[in-house]
Amino acid sequence: MITGVASTPTLYRPTTTAQAAGTSNAPGMAPDSYVGRSTPRVQAGGGTDGVMSTIMGFFSAIGNWFKNLWAKITGHKSNPVDDQNTAIAKAYGLLNSPDNVQAFLNEVKGYSQPGPGGFVTLGPGSTDTAGIKQLQQALTMLGATGVTQTGQYDPATQNAVKAFKRANGLHQSYKMADGTLAVNEYLDYQTYQKMQQKLTGH
Repeated sequence: MITGVASTPTLYRPTTTAQAAGTSNAPGMAPDSYVGRSTPRVQAGGGTDGVMSTIMGFFSAIGNWFKNLWAKITGHKSNPVDDQNTAIAKAYGLLNSPDNVQAFLNEVKGYSQPGPGGFVTLGPGSTDTAGIKQLQQALTMLGATGVTQTGQYDPATQNAVKAFKRANGLHQSYKMADGTLAVNEYLDYQTYQKMQQKLTGH
């Protein structure tokens, strides 16, 4: 939960199978739980299950296209992994290096897996309306403007999360094409922890 968001702590994570499915936000949930229960989704790709499978499936075809094109131009076979990395870097505006692209993929994969205490990242495509509303309330309490409690991870919420990260020196593990460390719109665990610290004073 984000302490201090409401008079009664309400940022819970499900503790039963039914609750884990998002069917209940009733009392009985663990009071020491974290924000967010739904897995971020890739909006553009249309996939809803598994961020990694969506990305890798899409870029597999692109990678093969680059490989075949390069082979035609040079008469040599290129490395499919390098082609795939190049395609991912180009699509997401990343610094094109194997280590950087891998850091990006690792982070995306982490968003779909429970973290410490069962924490799951909130982001575009999340369907946990109660968790998103409480995030939006927390952002407003922390000084964000233009954020309303819609329960949707809308552009105003995304921009506020990015602004909070920048203001508090938070960034992702990968770099953008210009070499700067990325700052994205997802409420990851380090951002959640910083919000807790700001709201509680410790």
